[in-house]
Amino acid sequence: MNGFLTASAIVGLALTLTPRTIVVAPGGDHAGLAAALESARDGDRIEVRGGVHPGPILVEHAVDIVGFERPVIDGGGEGTVVTITAAGASIRGFLIRNSGDRGDKEDSGIRAEASVTVEDVILEDVLYGINLKAARRSVLRGNIVRGRDIHIARRGDAIRAWESHDSIIEDNVVEGARDVVIWYSERLRIAGNTIRDGRYGLHYMYSHHGDIQGNRLEGNSVGAFIMYSTGLSIRDNVFAANHGSSGYGLALKDSDEVSISDNVMAGNRVGLYLDNSPSRQDVHNTVERNTIAWNDIGALLQPSVARNNFSGNGFVENGQQVALTGGRTADGNAWSFEGVGNHWSNYAGLDADGDGIGDRPHVEVALFDAMLERHPLLRLFIHSPAANALDLAARAFPIFRPPPTLTDDAPIVAAPPASVVSPATSAGGLAWLAALLVGGAASVVGWGFGTPTGGRS
Repeated sequence: MNGFLTASAIVGLALTLTPRTIVVAPGGDHAGLAAALESARDGDRIEVRGGVHPGPILVEHAVDIVGFERPVIDGGGEGTVVTITAAGASIRGFLIRNSGDRGDKEDSGIRAEASVTVEDVILEDVLYGINLKAARRSVLRGNIVRGRDIHIARRGDAIRAWESHDSIIEDNVVEGARDVVIWYSERLRIAGNTIRDGRYGLHYMYSHHGDIQGNRLEGNSVGAFIMYSTGLSIRDNVFAANHGSSGYGLALKDSDEVSISDNVMAGNRVGLYLDNSPSRQDVHNTVERNTIAWNDIGALLQPSVARNNFSGNGFVENGQQVALTGGRTADGNAWSFEGVGNHWSNYAGLDADGDGIGDRPHVEVALFDAMLERHPLLRLFIHSPAANALDLAARAFPIFRPPPTLTDDAPIVAAPPASVVSPATSAGGLAWLAALLVGGAASVVGWGFGTPTGGRS
């Protein structure tokens, strides 16, 4: 029989390689999840039917862990609740709670050190939510992460991805955590998530060629801050009611070849903030077809910012449409690109030939705005009769008029679609913003928009 397997050996080997279903339930294969994992092999499916299961849990095999009737894994307030080290493991259908509180150890609900799928999991009372460490090709889908009820500076991140290339983070809901952080991760897809009541909704650093699409970032200190990243597509997102100390809806710093399209930036302190983006002299960023409405400042640019192409955007009823730090102009950027300019709610020209383009350029210039750049405390008077009187005087007496902030040679006369842009009345605008944030961020009351002025020019 040398060199040949017996029939019984072949049967035994086949049984060893065949994936099994292991049931965790009273009267099942195991009473507890930890015991089931100890007996599991790669490819097994573990079905957990209800119950409360103590952590910490260690997943060392590529198993599919499925919860029925929302079983609970409770960390007992110590360390990380679930640690996954096996590539190809998955977990779904659980409530994971009660991690430790040590930030230096990044105590988490789930820590994954290899490719993992996490779906339909609720995480609450955890310091960090889902923590990916070099977990390439992971999928985080349809989860709910609720931050611990402590001061925001002491909270951990709801989702953290470090060197986790080619991963998908989609259709998750994050509430009351610190940040969703993406570090050194290439080609990520961040789509369909709702992130609210945090510090940085999305904190994106040194991560290239990603797709950020269809997310809602509401009621955070900052909606999304993109730093030191190249080749991103940012489209179809809502950045609303982000009103912290900086209060940016979307911010870019030292980021190149970024496409920003078809987003709504509404009700923020600053809708769009650009700092040294693009940073390279040989590339451009594109900003097109966005609705930038009802922000204190529509777009805020640092003095060195250039090589951004703005076209097809709607600048609607912002306190200041475009502002610059340092008192320079924004003419290093293209405000009409390939014959397409932007819509400005404060445009004073006509469209006599009916081609949809204003008969004269839109020049963004306002004496009060220029004073604001030197004396920010004057913002208290931004909607006052005094501010309007100063701008009226500058128009009547050009000697007082400051240099223009920008010139759009092909302004679009028609407003963006009414379903996107707020009506040009205070009540209508507030109703639109309230509808925008249904089920989302805080009430619009107290955001400090005042009566819309249509911008000043």
